[in-house]
This record gives sequence, structure tokens and C-alpha cells, in this order.
Amino acid sequence: MMIQQTHSHKKFILPIIFLLIIVVSFAGWAVVQSSDLRNTRESLASAQNQLEFVQEDLSKAEANLETTQANLAESQQDLTGARSELSIAQVELMQTQNNLTDALDQVTSTSEQLNTLQSEYDSLKINYDRMTTGYAYVLSDPTYEAMTSFLASDKTDQNTYNVNTYNCQNFCADVITNAAKVKIRCAFVSIDEKESGHAIIAFNTIDKGLVYIEPQNDDEVNLQVGKHYYQCVMPQPGFYYTKPSFDDTIVRFVVVW
Repeated sequence: MMIQQTHSHKKFILPIIFLLIIVVSFAGWAVVQSSDLRNTRESLASAQNQLEFVQEDLSKAEANLETTQANLAESQQDLTGARSELSIAQVELMQTQNNLTDALDQVTSTSEQLNTLQSEYDSLKINYDRMTTGYAYVLSDPTYEAMTSFLASDKTDQNTYNVNTYNCQNFCADVITNAAKVKIRCAFVSIDEKESGHAIIAFNTIDKGLVYIEPQNDDEVNLQVGKHYYQCVMPQPGFYYTKPSFDDTIVRFVVVW
């Protein structure tokens, strides 16, 4: 009987051992799974923390974007105001330029009138000087040959031109004075040009009529209103006149004896 009981216990040992192995294996697997789950939870918690940081950065970026948009809107308003002020300034500048152009035109016109008045004054003064010295009572019109002979002997054309100290009017005055000294009547001719003024002389020759002379070189002048002055001068052989930088079209001229 004892031998039989021993064999009966042995029948249950293997199943129990197998069961223990299964239990131990399951317990080990459970431990591993528990560890993995813990690691996963920690990773998830870390990811959540990082997400919170990202959300915080995103919130700051949104706030900065709103501030930037507000600054941009303000800058656009300032730009619109600056453009409006610039447009007003441009209009004012154009008006100022127009006013300046009108003022310059008036100055030019006044200067031309002043030149004309100065020429007429100089001519009157010459006549007055001639009257007071008695030349007016003894002067006579020359022949064309006498005129050319006088001009050849007169040295006024050798003087140096200077727009401020010795200009066309001075040339005229000297030739007229020198002509009066030899009892020849000589006229002062004031010329108005479109953009300037000029002065020459004239002799009323008894055989060829009125002859205009450029006193700076003794060339004859075929004076005509509406024509360029430089085209009216008749140069001596081998010489020619060039077009000046200004419009010298003759508007009118006055002969003063």
C-alpha cells in the first residue's frame, strides 16, 4: 500500500511544476509589461510637458504676431499720412515754381525795359552834351565816302568790349563824340531784341541815305525788324558772324539824332 501512495503523489508533481513555471513566466512577463507601461507613461508625461512648452511658445508667438500686426497697421496709417503730406508739398512746390517762373519773367521784362530806357537816356545825354558844346549848330550829314574815311581814322573799334565797364553803348557814345568833333552828324540807334538789347550808330549820308554801322568793328548793318541781328550785319571779306546763345531777333529799333 505504501508503494502505491508514493506513485500517486508523483502523478501530481509534474503538473504542479509546470503550473509553477507558467506562473513564474507570467509573473516575469507582467513585471516586464509593468516596466514598459511605466516607461511609456513617463514618455507620455514628458511629451505632454513638451507640448505645454510648445503651446506656451505658440501663445507668445501669437501675442507677438498681434503686436506686429498692430504696429504694421499704425505704420500704414503713418505712411498714408506721409503720402498725403507729400502730395500737398508737391502741389505747393509746383505753385512756388510757377510763381518763381512768373517772377523771373517779370524780372526779364523789367530788365529789358531798363536796358531800353538806359539806351534812350544815354542817347539823350549825348544829344544834350552836343547841344551844350555847340556841335548841334555846326554838324552836317557826310557823304558815304566821308563816313567811311572817318570810320577808318576813328580808333574806337580797337577798344576792348566789357559787358560791365565798356559795352555797346560806350562804343556808340565814343564814335558819336568823335564824329561831332569833326562836325559829322551821327545818330544813336537803340535796338530791342527778343532776349537782349543792343546799340549801334547811323549816318544819314547825302548820297546813299541812312547807313547803319556796328561801331565795334565798323561793319555796315542792314537793320530789319523780325530778322536776327547777327544776320543783319554785313561782315568784311574773310569774316562772318555766328548765331549767339540767345534769341537776337529784332523787335524794334529807335534812331535818335
